[in-house]
Amino acid sequence: LSYYDQSDPTVQDTILREKEELQRRIRLYRGGRKLRSMDGKNIIVVDDGLATGSTAVAAAQFLRTLHPDSIFLAVPVGPSQVSTAIKINYDHVICLHRIKNLVSVGMWYQKFDQVTDEEVLKELVATKTF
Repeated sequence: LSYYDQSDPTVQDTILREKEELQRRIRLYRGGRKLRSMDGKNIIVVDDGLATGSTAVAAAQFLRTLHPDSIFLAVPVGPSQVSTAIKINYDHVICLHRIKNLVSVGMWYQKFDQVTDEEVLKELVATKTF
């Protein structure tokens, strides 16, 4: 958020809405279960791609608070130069296709639909994530 004036009412409204949405998803996806311990684990964060990298950085910063041994980032597409913010927050970054002047991650997919809550829950059950 360092790019935005956090005192701006529009930015404050957006932050509030996003925090509320995050809490809704935590309640729904965890179903009352506590977050598992990550002490000493190797974590792999997988994303559909890197554009700005801001969500990847936020994910890594949160995961660091859980004290894993290492955090890997795996993405199929990203910019040719991975940002310093990404590099300092991850132990390893794997990017299959590095694109010069990457404008949009979605343009590298034939189908780039939003994932529904139902699809997320189905995958969590199928992979025995909880």
